[in-house]
This record gives sequence, structure tokens and C-alpha cells, in this order.
Amino acid sequence: MSYHLLHVFKHGGVLGVERGSIVLRCAEERPRKMPVEDVRAVIIAARGITLTAGFLSAMTKTNAVILHCDENYQPCGITVACSRIVDPQAFAAQANMGSALQARLWRRIVQSKILNQAAVLKRIDRPAERLLRQAKKQCPNEADAARSYWSHFFPALNEDGSHRGRKANTPVNARLNYGYAVLSALCHRSVIVHGLSPLLGMHHIMRYQAHAFVYDIMEPLRPWVDLMLYTHMTERPEHSMSAWCKHVAETLKETRVTHKRYDLKLLDALDIYISSVARCYAENSINPMWVPLVENEKKSI
Repeated sequence: MSYHLLHVFKHGGVLGVERGSIVLRCAEERPRKMPVEDVRAVIIAARGITLTAGFLSAMTKTNAVILHCDENYQPCGITVACSRIVDPQAFAAQANMGSALQARLWRRIVQSKILNQAAVLKRIDRPAERLLRQAKKQCPNEADAARSYWSHFFPALNEDGSHRGRKANTPVNARLNYGYAVLSALCHRSVIVHGLSPLLGMHHIMRYQAHAFVYDIMEPLRPWVDLMLYTHMTERPEHSMSAWCKHVAETLKETRVTHKRYDLKLLDALDIYISSVARCYAENSINPMWVPLVENEKKSI
């Protein structure tokens, strides 16, 4: 199984493949190597990187993704092997999903997200009762839960504000945007691997440069990034953006979660989660759905 997220921070390097290994060559430095089959995603956060045809071919064959970042470490594009592996049967089941199943799946996703947000607040010693009450409702109010969550989360990081904005120009929001983008790329990869379309959403609307289903599916996973950021900001000595990028990769690789009686890496749990949604479409039932929960984490972040 591939577990590693490979970050590229050195400017002007060349990414190629030699004898089954990814090779990064930079001027006046020894080449760095990693087995192709061990890599789940490559995150390029440097300027002037050359990607060889062999490297791109190897990444698509192993279903890895390439996340491209701008000069501010903000993700701006993704390379994924889409057309080769979309499963016609899985796609048809997704496209023909009825509105009743769609509503039930989205409700489960929202409930799981709120439960994960509550678990994060408990972990950082902040009140979570309001979120737990919201999660128990038949139709939980995601917006109300979010207001309560951020009003406790941001002060824990000595930040002002009670809501999160994707375009908010603050260090905390920039780091959250980066973490969410990495998570989104991994979700995109898994969605494609399981034969689904990233465009056909349950709740989010398909629009230009947006992958509605990826946004839907990653909602319960966002609190994992929030918890990573809290740990990084409160326990790590270096708070630079590059240090945060490395922390995201290390934490995603090391974190484990319980699925039934088994301990899994979070990256593998993500695959099981999306596979369970594909089964929901195939069986026209919500019963197969399983979502990773922060409270079931086995390795402390």
C-alpha cells in the first residue's frame, strides 16, 4: 500500500523515474529517491520544477495525485488519472441516485462532520455540548454548528473571529486552506479510484473549476486538519508555512483510526469511507456508509 505524501520544496528540480523509484534531482545535491508504489500524492510547493513524462506516467499508473502549489504554498491545480479508471457501473449508480438517498447521505455527512468538530473541541478543552445536541437532531443545522465551533476554535489559537472564510487573509486561514486542499486532493484520488465522478455532488453545486462530490465527501474530514493545526500552533516550535506543510504530510501518514475492530492508517480509512459511499449508490441504501471519526483516532496527533 502507498502511504507517503512527497513534498517538493527545492526550486528548479527535476522529477523523474528510474528503476521503480521516483528521483528528484536538484543542482549541487545528491539525488533523492522513493519507491513509486510508496507514494500516494506528490505536492509541488517549489518554482521551476520539471516533471518528466516517465514521472507523470508512473503517477497515473499507481493512481497517485500531483498537487500543484503557487509561490504562497496555496494549491492551484491537481493532476489525476481520471479518464482511465472511471467505472461505468459505479458512475451510473451515482448519476441515478434518487433525491431521498441523496438527502440521507448528506444528513449523515453533516452529522459526522459535527461529531468530529465536537471531538476536536473536547480534545482542546473547549465546550462541545451545543454541537453534540445539534448532531442528534433529525436535520442538524450545519451553519449553527459551524458558528459555535469556530467561536471556540479560533480563540484557542489566540485568533479573533467566530467564522471561517476561505478567502480570509490570516495565517491561520491560509494554513487551513492548505490542509484542506491536500485532503481534497487525496479525496479526489480516492473518488476516481473507486470509479465515481468528482463532479456529481450530493449537496454542493457543480460549477466551473469545482468538484462538487469531492467537496461533499471531504466535509467530515475537515476537523482532522483543524486538529493538526492546533497541535502545530501550540506544540511545535516553528510556525512557518513550510513547517506546516511538512507537519500535514507527516501527520496524515502517521495518524491511525479504528474501523470496526481494526486499526488503519487514516489514508486507508479515507479509501474505505469513499468505497462505502460507492456501495450506498450501488445498493440504494445508506446502511454501508462508514465515516472516520476523530474520537476513534488511535494515534495522538
